Amino acid sequence: MHFNRLLNFEVQETRVTSIPIQYTHAYEEDILRKAGTKKVRIRKDQRTKAIVQVCEKVRLGDLNIFCPMSKFDWRLSISTERPCKLHRKRDPSSLVQGLADGFVCLLQYRPSHRDPI
Repeated sequence: MHFNRLLNFEVQETRVTSIPIQYTHAYEEDILRKAGTKKVRIRKDQRTKAIVQVCEKVRLGDLNIFCPMSKFDWRLSISTERPCKLHRKRDPSSLVQGLADGFVCLLQYRPSHRDPI
């Protein structure tokens, strides 16, 4: 929570500077589907249901770490995502197999460049 407060403070402080920090907060839905041999992630805006992004997920590998002295073990999965197209006629829910659905809350802080006055 401390880091979030620090970032919000910086957004306020840079409002009057030549390079203010912009803050966006998006609520989106992730739909993971299998289309043939490919896994496709469709990200939709929760409010408008418009498709924001479509990409193909490719699993590169896994790393399983066994910790005998701990109550928990670690599992890392590494994947890449590359943009792909979804046929306009095809509804995302009609793809072959539903793998997972979930809601995503994205906070984004980035510098915005203003034109000189």
